[in-house]
Amino acid sequence: MSPITVGLIGHNGLVGAKILAQFAALQTEGKIKLVVLHRPGSSISAVPSDIEKRAIDLTAADGPAFDAAVQGLDVLV
Repeated sequence: MSPITVGLIGHNGLVGAKILAQFAALQTEGKIKLVVLHRPGSSISAVPSDIEKRAIDLTAADGPAFDAAVQGLDVLV
């Protein structure tokens, strides 16, 4: 069975940064696949290079770009 794919929004926030660290460790252990969803232009420098990053515009949640950004996610946090 392959690990679940978890999308994380808010990786730069106070809580989100802590969640990012925990989820990154789980990905390293092979327990999840992590995808960081971020606003276009936001800093992703704190996201490890082995974690997939996808830009997402939450103001256009009914468009094809949004659908592509969340495609394949099992969980969104």
